Amino acid sequence: MSEQENIKAGHAFFEAWNAGDLSKADLYNAADFVADGPGAPGPLRTLSGGTIPPTGKTATLVGSTTAQVKNGKVTHTWSFWDLASLLGQPGLLLPM
Repeated sequence: MSEQENIKAGHAFFEAWNAGDLSKADLYNAADFVADGPGAPGPLRTLSGGTIPPTGKTATLVGSTTAQVKNGKVTHTWSFWDLASLLGQPGLLLPM
């Protein structure tokens, strides 16, 4: 696959992700896809190793994700989030 085709696949993945259409985003993932970052591939964890339970509340997440694309499929993503802001919104972290 050409570099341009990989760029198009990466853009399609992020367009689906940003639209909240995770089932469509999964179409662009390779069979051996790996996600690195908070909550990937499971729940958010505390420093003591416990998990943070779902609150059912809506929150705004600020961060970035970098993707590696090979042969038109996303093979790996690295996510970096502002966790202090995220955890502060539902009251799971005291304001600084």
